[in-house]
Amino acid sequence: VTYKDGNATNNYVFDLSNTTAALTINTVAAEINVQPAITGKWMNTVVEVRPINGFTQISTDGTSWKDVVVIDKDGEQTVTVYVKKADGTISEGKTISCKIDTTAPEFGKVQYPDSAKLTAGWLVGNTGFEVKVPVTDANSGVEKVTYTMTAKDGSVTTGTAVLATQNNANVAIITIDK
Repeated sequence: VTYKDGNATNNYVFDLSNTTAALTINTVAAEINVQPAITGKWMNTVVEVRPINGFTQISTDGTSWKDVVVIDKDGEQTVTVYVKKADGTISEGKTISCKIDTTAPEFGKVQYPDSAKLTAGWLVGNTGFEVKVPVTDANSGVEKVTYTMTAKDGSVTTGTAVLATQNNANVAIITIDK
């Protein structure tokens, strides 16, 4: 195109219908720090994911950016994160899978035989008897239930035990998530 006195002369028409363009996109790996470290086992804490090594912000959708992504929902979680540098470089997505259980197991109703009587908060019976306490956990399940029984004379028993009628005892039950 040539301009003379502000007007275009010698106009040309370009046909671009048979032209292809090549576009190369270089991707960079996401560099992140995950705390606590994910082991594949159930964890009873939230997980924090932060950008590192020159990456300054993190996102789960590639558009809304922040300093940290917190994974705090109970259950098996899978999250894809992207990290961004100050110059605008955005990483490819990195998928993180973890199992979180921050809810303690629950005790059900204490069950004991009709031969035992509940008197002033104590179970009393003429012979030994079994006490059952159902325990459930909606997420990781119950790994173990332990108890400690302290008899009237101060002796301590753990595990399973049979109480004779003359040995009054206090029982503490502890449950532990997987």
